[in-house]
Amino acid sequence: MSLTDQDCERLSSASGHLANILTKAFTQPELSERQRCILMLRGFAEFMRILDCPHEWQRQTFELGLALGELDEGITPEILKPAASAHHRPSEGWRIWICRSRAVLALDARVRAGMRQADAVKDLERKFPFLDGDPFVKKGNLKSSIRNWQRRMGDIKPGDHLDLVAEQHEDARTRLAKLPPHEAVAVADHLLSQLR
Repeated sequence: MSLTDQDCERLSSASGHLANILTKAFTQPELSERQRCILMLRGFAEFMRILDCPHEWQRQTFELGLALGELDEGITPEILKPAASAHHRPSEGWRIWICRSRAVLALDARVRAGMRQADAVKDLERKFPFLDGDPFVKKGNLKSSIRNWQRRMGDIKPGDHLDLVAEQHEDARTRLAKLPPHEAVAVADHLLSQLR
């Protein structure tokens, strides 16, 4: 199916409109992260409206932006209420798991470079002391915790709240595997250091 001139004009208009909204969202330093997300969602809803996407897609995207705005008023809309966890305690958030994922990548790179796992963990503790404490682990438990993190990265299923973290983890792992071992250590360490 080829696009008509009218389709191309509409796509160009929608893209330009979205680019303007995103530029506003990211060039106004006074905006909070939540306000940026609200603007992005509204921009995306408008993008879909201009492209004449199904109304339901537009509505749900726009309403998610409204729901985020309600949080600033002390209202927790149903869509943003936490679901009851099947675990005894709720899982940690994605920011913590990104850091854990990168720690696993740094550990794996060291092992691939010839370090024994115990020495690799000690090297991580020395170079990244923040890993051995809150919110990542209970102080002194990095060695056993990092093995659990390795397993968790492999157990994440599509639709899990961490599936994008797992996807990024796999992409980074694949890229690191293509590098010479010592270069992979440097790149993995750089990824981890960006989070502090």
